[in-house]
Amino acid sequence: MKENFKYNDIVNSLWKKTKNCSTYNTSLYMDRDFTLLITVGKLIMVKRRRIL
Repeated sequence: MKENFKYNDIVNSLWKKTKNCSTYNTSLYMDRDFTLLITVGKLIMVKRRRIL
């Protein structure tokens, strides 16, 4: 559960960054950031399953 909260914090911080930086506030940059974040999240989940 704690790891899940950490992941949510990362998502929220990234969302704030993309909203604050008007220069990067384009769908291209946001999509790139979120896809990267999702892939990292999936990798963490896969690793966690292997450990468990």
